[in-house]
Amino acid sequence: YAIEAKPKIARYIFDPIYSPLDNNQPFGEIMYDRLFGLIQMIEKDTFGSSKLIDYLRTHHYEQIELVGLVSNICVFSNAVICKTIQPNSKIIVWRDSTSSNDLVIQEKSFDILRNLHIDVL
Repeated sequence: YAIEAKPKIARYIFDPIYSPLDNNQPFGEIMYDRLFGLIQMIEKDTFGSSKLIDYLRTHHYEQIELVGLVSNICVFSNAVICKTIQPNSKIIVWRDSTSSNDLVIQEKSFDILRNLHIDVL
């Protein structure tokens, strides 16, 4: 029996996880595998995640999708990180699943991402 290999696709969701032990302060986001569910909660204390860098150095994906808030800050920063660590992976930002408080800057950010060979769909 031949088993068809499914592509490894990760979806990084910028949906804050809150800590009940620290006054409900956000401390991370979630990364899912589209086929197999939860991969890992990624701790993040700034716009770009150093934990995401560490994770992507040892876990390779054919495609990484990014959604969540804020498109021109966290999503933008981590899309660039994904492309830097996995330059041969297809990186996608789903524009209908992200937003910003400044839609003009959001569109400029999307233009920059496209210039970096990151798909904005």
